[in-house]
Amino acid sequence: MFVLAGSNTVRHLSSDTSQIRYVDKVLPHILFRFQHMFNDIALIRITKPFNRNAYVQLAPLPVIFDNDLFKGAVVCTVAGWGQIRPNSNKNAGQFLQHVKVPLIETSKCKVRPLSLFASLCAGKPEGGADACQGDSGGPLVCKDLVFGIVSWGSGCARPRTPGVYCRVDRYLDWINKTIATNCAGFVLLRFYYILIFLLLQIIIH
Repeated sequence: MFVLAGSNTVRHLSSDTSQIRYVDKVLPHILFRFQHMFNDIALIRITKPFNRNAYVQLAPLPVIFDNDLFKGAVVCTVAGWGQIRPNSNKNAGQFLQHVKVPLIETSKCKVRPLSLFASLCAGKPEGGADACQGDSGGPLVCKDLVFGIVSWGSGCARPRTPGVYCRVDRYLDWINKTIATNCAGFVLLRFYYILIFLLLQIIIH
């Protein structure tokens, strides 16, 4: 398994801007439950850090839990390599896509199962904008920070059926403790770890 950064297409892995790093270890949340998609978050460790430049940068995370996340009409951006319409593989995975989706207050989100503590919902009431199959693990960026990880949904972009995201700021302690526990023998560890939802260009090889 390896990670490609610095490119918005996987048609050509090698380019003047792209960088490839191999995965050393995958660290899923110990309480992840597939049947409910609770704790749907993981870290991966790569063998050496990316070189940060104009094309490759770290994606900023929230540093504390945001009690004011739902104040005002918050519009977020979700990105990924998945299908551009349900049950269609045309162009899926070849080019990075993104779309804007309004955040929905969790208490008003009617999809189930749903962790009110650690989930986010986003989507338009009329549908038409959403993550889709193949986008899981992609980022939901709100207020210029990665607040969500694409987790699951019922179909894609259906009316009154928002997408569900793992809420990142609920897992900040877990992220920091997991990094600290798995840091033996590494230098500049925070650059060796990338949240799996940041891996917009991850390829299983």
